[in-house]
Amino acid sequence: MKVLLSWLRDFVDVPAAAEEIAATMSVRGFAVEGLERLGDGDTVIDFEVTGNRRVEPETVRSYLQFSTGEAYNAGKVDASIKALFATGLFADVAIDNKGPTVVVTVRENPVINQVAFEGNSEVVYFQGNYADYAEDLKRRKGQDADQPHRIRYKKIG
Repeated sequence: MKVLLSWLRDFVDVPAAAEEIAATMSVRGFAVEGLERLGDGDTVIDFEVTGNRRVEPETVRSYLQFSTGEAYNAGKVDASIKALFATGLFADVAIDNKGPTVVVTVRENPVINQVAFEGNSEVVYFQGNYADYAEDLKRRKGQDADQPHRIRYKKIG
């Protein structure tokens, strides 16, 4: 009898990989003949999304270029990885097949919680284009405002 990994995980809370589950089941007396992985042309039956914290699993699935009931295709897997990276939400994306279940593992990009400016004695808000800003800067700071200010060090010795 063939059993989907996702079906088994519905009944037993096991975060382990399929190989570890098979080894544990064999030790406990269940006959595990082997694990089947999807190859090109095999039908995708289920998706599993792991590693996500803020992004919903359905959002991840929406960027996949294939769906359940379609044939597993390495080209579509590659396109799916590129589409997920293009969102800018993820630092790492991996798609692996565990039997007829496709496992999408993501690592989300960090989110900036707070921006703090320290050491600025003067912050000027200017609304307009850059040319107008440069003119305003010259008016406020003088004609040398557009020249770079470099610290000059004395030579030692």
